[in-house]
Amino acid sequence: MKGMKARWIMADVAELAESLSRNLGISLPLARILANRGLKESREAELFLYGSWLDGPSPFLFKDMARCLERIEKAIENREKILIFGDYDADGLLSLVMLYRALSQMGACVDYYIPDRLKEGYGVKTSHLPLIQQKGARLVITVDCGIKANDFVQLAKEAGIDVIITDHHQPGERIPQALAILNPHLPDSGYPFLHLTGVGVAFKLIQALLSRKNRESLIPYYTKLVAIGTITDIAPLVGENRWLVRHGLKTLAESRNYGLKQLLEVSGLQGERLTEWDIGFRLGPRINAAGRMASAELAVRLFLTESEEEASSLSQKLNQLNYLRQQAEEKILHQVLAKINNRSWPLKYRVFITGCEEWSRGIIGIVATRLKEQFNRPVILFAYENERAYGSGRSIDSFSLIEALRQCQELFDDFGGHHHAAGCILHREKLPELRTRLNKLASSCLSDEALQPKLIIDSPLAFREISGSFLQTYLLLPPFGPGNPLPLFLFSRVKLISRPQFLTGNLTRLKLEQDGRVFEALCELKAEELNFFREGERFDFVASLQLTRFLGEESFILFIEDWARPGA
Repeated sequence: MKGMKARWIMADVAELAESLSRNLGISLPLARILANRGLKESREAELFLYGSWLDGPSPFLFKDMARCLERIEKAIENREKILIFGDYDADGLLSLVMLYRALSQMGACVDYYIPDRLKEGYGVKTSHLPLIQQKGARLVITVDCGIKANDFVQLAKEAGIDVIITDHHQPGERIPQALAILNPHLPDSGYPFLHLTGVGVAFKLIQALLSRKNRESLIPYYTKLVAIGTITDIAPLVGENRWLVRHGLKTLAESRNYGLKQLLEVSGLQGERLTEWDIGFRLGPRINAAGRMASAELAVRLFLTESEEEASSLSQKLNQLNYLRQQAEEKILHQVLAKINNRSWPLKYRVFITGCEEWSRGIIGIVATRLKEQFNRPVILFAYENERAYGSGRSIDSFSLIEALRQCQELFDDFGGHHHAAGCILHREKLPELRTRLNKLASSCLSDEALQPKLIIDSPLAFREISGSFLQTYLLLPPFGPGNPLPLFLFSRVKLISRPQFLTGNLTRLKLEQDGRVFEALCELKAEELNFFREGERFDFVASLQLTRFLGEESFILFIEDWARPGA
C-alpha cells in the first residue's frame, strides 16, 4: 500500500497475535503490537506489560562486580580519595551524579571530573593523569567511558592508581587491564542484558553497593535519573531499560532534589504526569545544553546542590543555554537545507556530507538527526577547526554507519560509534575522498526503494474497537522509543464530517466518523494538501493513538501520519 508520503507495510504476525490474544485475554490489535515487538511467549508479553525494575537481572551477575565492591569498600574504610571520571552528555553526567551521591552517602571521600567537550574531547586520556594525581585520587571510577582507555589505565597502574571502568560502549580490539570492568558488551561480562546505558551500568553498581549495606530502600530513588539518562541516550526501551524508565517516569514528579525540581519548573513540567516525550524533548535537551554550549559542570552542580536558590539560578542558566542551542541548531539546519535544495543533493547522493567553519561540534549531531529523518538517508555533518574536520553522523536502519566508516578507516585520525550514530575526525582535505567512497558504498547497498519513507503498521483498527478496556491495556505499552516504537494503526474508509480546522502552523484538526463513532484527529497539513480533505468524503489513513493534556485534562486523540484514497 502507498500513502501520500510513504509506503505502508503491514507486518505479518496474524498467527502469533491470535495466540497472544487468547492467552493474555487482550484484543487482537493489542496482541499484534506485542507480536511486532518480537514477543512470542505469554510470559515475555506479561513481563513487557507488567514487569518491574525488580525483575531485572542481579547486579552480581557481572563477573567483576565482587572485585568492584571490595576495592570501593576498602577505599571508604581507608579514607582514600575516589575520583569519578564522567562524560559531558546527559547519560554521562547523570551517571556521575548518581554514583557521587551513593558513595557520599556511604561515607566515601569522593571527587569528580568531566572533560571539556571542545578542549579535551570524549573519554579519559593519559593527559588527565597529572590532574588526577594532583587531586590525590587512589581509585578512579569511570562512568559512561573508559572501555578504550588502554594507555591511561596502564599509566595509572604504574602510578599506583587503581581504575574501575563502568561503560556501555563497544570495546575495541584490546581490553584495558583495569582492576575491574562493568560493561555488558564484554564477551565474558556475565551480564545477560546488553542494552544498559551509562546510567544503567552505574545503577547496577549502586544497587550492588547498597544491597551489601542492607540499604535496599534507597535503590528505587535512583531510577529517576536512570530514566532521564536512558531516554536521552536513545537506548532501546526494552527489557530492563523499559522497567527502569517506567518506574523512573512514575516517580520523577515526586523528586525532592532541588535541581531536578527547578529543572522541571523551567521546562514547564512541574506537577505533570511525565512521559518519555517530555524527557526526550524538554528536560533532556536542557541538561545536554550545558555540555554543548558551555560546561557540563553546570548540570552536575545543579543536581548536587543543597541550595534551592542555587538550583533556581543554575536551572535558569541551562534554560538560556538551551534557547541559544535551539537558535544555533536552526541556523545550521537552514544552511544545510539551502545546500541540499540548491544543488539537488537527493538526486546525486545516497549519503549527505558537508561542513562549515562556523558550526559547533556540540550541535551538528542534532541537525544530522533531523536531516536523516527528513530525507531518510545517512547524514554526516562536519565542524572545521584548524584544517581538521570533526564529524557527527546519523543513519537509517538499512545502512550501518560504523561499518561504512570502518571501510574508510585509513582516512581518519579517530572514529567510533555504532549502527545509527558515529563520529569521526580527519583532515579537511580528505573530505572529498570520504564523500566519494561513502556514496559509492551506499549506492551498492541502498536501493531507491530503501530510501523511500516507510510506515510500519502494527494493526488495522476500527473506531468501534477503541473501548475502555482497549485503552486501559494500551496505557501499559509506554514508554515508547527504540525497540518499542509508538504503535501505528490503519483506519479504513473513514469519513470527514466537517471542514478541517487550522490550529497553529500546519497543525490541523479533523473531525472523523466511522460506523457511527466520531473521533477527533490532528494532522500536519500544508496548504496544497488541504484539497485532499473534502467534507463528506472517505479516506484511509495511518495514525497513532496519543494521550494529550490540556488544562489538566487528559484525553486520547488520533495523530495522522499519512493518508490515501480508499484501497489505494
